[in-house]
Amino acid sequence: MNSQRCRLTLQALAWLLVALMLVVIGVSAWLRLAQPRAPCDLWPLCRTATVAAADMHATVSSEALRPARSVHRAAASSALLVVLALLSIALAPRPRDWRRARTAATLLLLALGLSVLGILSAGSRALPVVFGNLFGAYAMLALAFSLTRTEAVKDAAAAAQLARYARLGVLLWAAQIALGATAGAGVATPAAFVHLGLAIVAVGWAMRLGRRARSAGLACEGRALMALAAAQWLLGASAAWWGAPAALLVAHNMSAACGVALMVGLQRRHACNS
Repeated sequence: MNSQRCRLTLQALAWLLVALMLVVIGVSAWLRLAQPRAPCDLWPLCRTATVAAADMHATVSSEALRPARSVHRAAASSALLVVLALLSIALAPRPRDWRRARTAATLLLLALGLSVLGILSAGSRALPVVFGNLFGAYAMLALAFSLTRTEAVKDAAAAAQLARYARLGVLLWAAQIALGATAGAGVATPAAFVHLGLAIVAVGWAMRLGRRARSAGLACEGRALMALAAAQWLLGASAAWWGAPAALLVAHNMSAACGVALMVGLQRRHACNS
């Protein structure tokens, strides 16, 4: 297989992995939110007092969740197979593309780590488990998306500056993800209010990053990031107003995952210039 064909095959597999990870993230969010949780009339005020276990209620019955669990297992297993194919193809051409091979190897480590975590902590609602699943899946989505972007930014200085802005954006959104997960895991916590306050900074920075991406010649990614930042704000505000319904929270999770993936993709564009 020549290097050009390897790159095209790797790019197609990366897009397939992106699709599979979106399924994994969406179904995982649904399964997590369907577990018994406290009723919420107006978020985040419903996270300010401890609620007795008797007051917790399930969003969806256990029987109705069986198809979702099957879809999750199938998508996760397929993702692992795609990652193995990505690694083998990344190592195929001569000379080898070590940057993409390292990314594929990292994806394999993440996929194996998530598999072990799923086996050892099935059904656990412990915060470290939630963090491990969330950040592992988000990282896989982001790295898979970065493998789909092969064009370098023409201006190396602009690419380096974009990478710095994207790095801070990823950190801000990662903090938001951690705060949102913490707020969802417990009811007596200030994390919900910090999450609400930091949203203004995180969304504003993503908008600024999107404009910089557009001026650097990455118009599609810049517009997509700005649209996702606006969607995050609208979905978050709607979820807060309507008492945090599961459907809106799943959409909120999905748009956050896509936003992080776009920012990681922009950050790694700098490596394409190297």
